[in-house]
Amino acid sequence: PWYPKAELIVQIQPSLNLDPITIVCDLDLLNPVTNKTRNYVQKHHQLGVTFNRLWDDYKNGFGDLSQNEYWIGNEAIHKLTSSFPSSTLVIEMASENWLGIWQQTYEGFRVGDEASEYLMTYTSTSPYPGNSGMGDSLIQVNNTMFCTADHNNNIDPNVNCGTVRQSGFWLCDPGNKCGHGNPNGQLMKTGNGEILYVYHEVFWNTLNVGTTSPWFVQMWLEF
Repeated sequence: PWYPKAELIVQIQPSLNLDPITIVCDLDLLNPVTNKTRNYVQKHHQLGVTFNRLWDDYKNGFGDLSQNEYWIGNEAIHKLTSSFPSSTLVIEMASENWLGIWQQTYEGFRVGDEASEYLMTYTSTSPYPGNSGMGDSLIQVNNTMFCTADHNNNIDPNVNCGTVRQSGFWLCDPGNKCGHGNPNGQLMKTGNGEILYVYHEVFWNTLNVGTTSPWFVQMWLEF
């Protein structure tokens, strides 16, 4: 769950960056096994802010760190994950009023530089400690490049996954399905709380919660 009083906007000095990176860090909600803090790279809670953005926005980051609606930027994620011996990405989705919370960890998570098209890799995945998990909807895009509407890295150039999903993320899987998860897609927050089954909504194929649609998404790094 999200507790405002537990979070601080801090600066981290990665070895690959001359200037510190500003990030939201939760010093209270520690990993129950490793005691590592949450360093948020994405929060997607509200209906009013669009994540349907182009390459440069995802490169440099967008949104407001104090408003729970932002992407910290691929450059920052690259420098953070490349500056520490080991980094773990945690993806969390929640239902209305945080009644259901699902979390999946990606160990050995790395993002390359812009020359690599922000190539993403991870070594293993598992449910977050104490949580039932979400399943691995990134397996098809492990070792693939970032995609936006103006930077189509899909194998089939006739299928623009950034346009299909109306977001930016690691979407260009070899099976030409535009990914099996869209955490930067559009939050629907329907009256009945159910998935609409449209291409651009937030979804996670391996999240086994029937037709429940995620109302909140956030991602953090642990070092």
